[in-house]
Amino acid sequence: MACFALSHIMVSWKATSELRLKQFAKSWRDRMAKLKAVMFDMDGVLIDSERISLSMWEKVNEARGHVFDVSVMTKMMGGSQQENFERFGHLLPPMDVYEAMWKEKKQMSDAWIEANGMPLRPGVSEILKTLKELDVKRLIVSSTPREYALYLLEKAGLTGCYDNGIFGDEAGRRKPHPDLYNKMMEMEGLKPEECIIIEDSANGVKAGYAAGVRVFAIPDTAPLEQFRDHEAWAIVDSMEDVRRWVLEQTAAEA
Repeated sequence: MACFALSHIMVSWKATSELRLKQFAKSWRDRMAKLKAVMFDMDGVLIDSERISLSMWEKVNEARGHVFDVSVMTKMMGGSQQENFERFGHLLPPMDVYEAMWKEKKQMSDAWIEANGMPLRPGVSEILKTLKELDVKRLIVSSTPREYALYLLEKAGLTGCYDNGIFGDEAGRRKPHPDLYNKMMEMEGLKPEECIIIEDSANGVKAGYAAGVRVFAIPDTAPLEQFRDHEAWAIVDSMEDVRRWVLEQTAAEA
């Protein structure tokens, strides 16, 4: 059922990706259980923080005379700073310069958020409402440290709109490792086949796949090409696509 329910929303996929989806879908269908939880990444999935961050990176970089190509930041999203530097350090300015720029960027981002609030990503209010009505848990799994994550969620008006959250300073390694997702499932008494994950970064998709969970990727600021080499169960255009899949899946379970 899930494979057919997904087939009409794969509007961004090429034929090779559709074939890959069918191959994954068969293995997942064989072990699919009743959907009990949706685990959301936060930045770029629930809230529009990634676009704000990239915009401020551009401004800081321009003020310093274009020290590096800011597009590399889309490859670093969702990962830890240490591992990002190990992988992409050759594309970044020296550590002391990068850290100074990061502080400037964060100050500018925080000032913008204080003045304007934190926008939600399209479709977030609708899917959170639908999941509550269906009694499917709404869980946040983010690499952002708890204190700052709660600040951003409050600015987005999402305080009290989810059932539980785990953050980057609370469970071992950050994404692309599965520790955060594994810890959340342990906390909630969930099995991988009872959940889906919604991510917007290659690091997040890797983490979800390593945890054994179906991952829906919604590319935002990261180029679509980043996801074709990773283990997304489905690449969709919008949160509404996921909401429709949830409705079809839960109807099939009834």
